Amino acid sequence: EYVDIHFATKRTGPRSTHGYFPPPITDEARSRLRRARAAYLMPDATPDRVFATETRDGPLADLAATRALRAELSDWLEKNGVRRLVDAGCGSFHWLAHADLDMLESYVGCDILPEVIDANQRLHGQRGNVLFALKDVVSAPLPACDAILCRNLLYLMPAGDGLAAIANFRASGARWLIASTWPGSTEADSGEIETLTDLSVAATGLGKPVMTLTDTSGMSLGIWSLRT
Repeated sequence: EYVDIHFATKRTGPRSTHGYFPPPITDEARSRLRRARAAYLMPDATPDRVFATETRDGPLADLAATRALRAELSDWLEKNGVRRLVDAGCGSFHWLAHADLDMLESYVGCDILPEVIDANQRLHGQRGNVLFALKDVVSAPLPACDAILCRNLLYLMPAGDGLAAIANFRASGARWLIASTWPGSTEADSGEIETLTDLSVAATGLGKPVMTLTDTSGMSLGIWSLRT
């Protein structure tokens, strides 16, 4: 173990990225995310029962709901030369565990809940290119990567936290952001932004996505360049 890096389990703690030592994750931040996820998590799920109801992350992470997305995302990652992927708000890793990630040199799934990270490491830590890290993606420095995936997370946060997360994504040096968005949402039409549902609103500074991937329930996975 060195600077919060656990080599035996291939896990990093919140202090490990590039030698940075960000503030520890607060109980308030964890409580905020737990409340936000409450409407989506299966009520009887526990970290050790990820597959008991298919996924503890709710129906949007089911394999049937993500079948088209998994194929399109894998194809896009391969065609665009993405070799290092950070998953901001990885949850149970259920749907991505069934995607083709062989093109990646490294996948780092980040989550604020320690029980989620521990369960993921037990279930998926044997995969050679997969790593999980306990991080608050709103404020903690992220690992160096080519792309950041952020599905079903930003719209669960207050808009201020969502905007801070996007700023943190930019600061990582990643080239691409792949994130959930509902184009033309009510918030964007009215100009009142309480949560970030349409990521093309002016406040994010992202503009229109360069392309979108098929998702579910009226949602798309937009892709933005973070270097424009």
